[in-house]
Amino acid sequence: MNKKRPITLLLSIFGFNEFKHITKETLIVEGICVLVFFPAINFFLNQILQTYFSFSSVSALFYITMAIFGLYSYSFFFKSGPAVAIIAFLVFLSTLFSYLFYPEISKIFINEDFNPLTSAFLGILFYQIPALILASNLKRYDFLIKRARLYSLITVIVGIISFYYFTIVSASEDIPNYMVYSYNLLSGLGPLIVLAYYDRNLIYAIPIALGAICMLVVGARGAQMSLLLIVLFSIIAFSKNRAKTISGILVLLFICMFAISHIDILADGIDKLLGDYNVHSRTLAKMMEGSFFSQSGRDKLRDIVIEGISNRPFFGYGLFGDRYVTATMGWGEPAYCHNLFLELCCDMGIVLGSLAFLFIVISLIRNIISHNRNKKAAILVCMSCGFFELLFSNSYLLSIPFFCLLGFFLNVKKQMCISPNK
Repeated sequence: MNKKRPITLLLSIFGFNEFKHITKETLIVEGICVLVFFPAINFFLNQILQTYFSFSSVSALFYITMAIFGLYSYSFFFKSGPAVAIIAFLVFLSTLFSYLFYPEISKIFINEDFNPLTSAFLGILFYQIPALILASNLKRYDFLIKRARLYSLITVIVGIISFYYFTIVSASEDIPNYMVYSYNLLSGLGPLIVLAYYDRNLIYAIPIALGAICMLVVGARGAQMSLLLIVLFSIIAFSKNRAKTISGILVLLFICMFAISHIDILADGIDKLLGDYNVHSRTLAKMMEGSFFSQSGRDKLRDIVIEGISNRPFFGYGLFGDRYVTATMGWGEPAYCHNLFLELCCDMGIVLGSLAFLFIVISLIRNIISHNRNKKAAILVCMSCGFFELLFSNSYLLSIPFFCLLGFFLNVKKQMCISPNK
């Protein structure tokens, strides 16, 4: 009997024991995790299999599984409440409007390669709106946390393996799609950091440390900044002592200030150390060049969007409006503006866009300071998967975690919490 206890404990930690009886709630939780974590796992597996094993792709398997859960979510559509139904309806209608009236950006709605993650129609219908519906119907936040432990750990492990193959085995100077790599790694590493604070357990230390090293070496600055914000928000959310919280934040800020003020010395020393193992770091190269804080052309992109907003300040351009602005006002092709606030204002106008952003910020603060630890942890897991990056990169209309987060904010279901012993 005692020999089974560690296995039973492990199954409980990752939520496997919940699958003895498949219920609507277990499917909702699994659907959320599949939609949020599968894109990153798929990316890393493809990097490894295509490069070293001449395997064509595993994307079809992942996308179809996601679409199945996406279709299943619509069975809860009329149970989601009027706010969710209205948002889902308006998102679909505005996407259709942009497709019909902005032919300059028609290629973003259904890509040539038919990639559902970047094709607006497919993503909105099968992934984004379903994430909104599923999250708004969730009752078992405790079960979601268990499954998030498993999926985030898998994401980080395959991300580390991918890093190992490209930097150690092949001695490549740069990982292909380094920015995509960094943000996909963030979608696993961020939740692990949140859960480490939630569980108050050092068992997460090794995967977090290895994942953080990969993140720092690969070098997408937005992902690195997001990682710092995740640590900061986790300290604030789960600290029981206000004095310790302030002390922890001050220590973190001091370390950041010290690192920035000695950036050239630190970069040179670490670069030499990594060079002994044939590992090249884009982050360190940028630091030594003095270009670590440069905008890489995004300042021009944002100037174009701001000019577009000034032309239609009250009503905006509709969803995907920033793509229309960038395609027709100087950038030359459809592009998102890498800034959540500007994108909302460009799409909805300054007034509605500002109100939408204010709603998001107030909802985040209200949930982070709440006493509901399970819901707080679930929201922070979702934030760490995709919300923070919207401040530096990506688009909220392509972000499954963003719609999931919105669903949590609108969730008025009575929370359930079932004891593992039952």
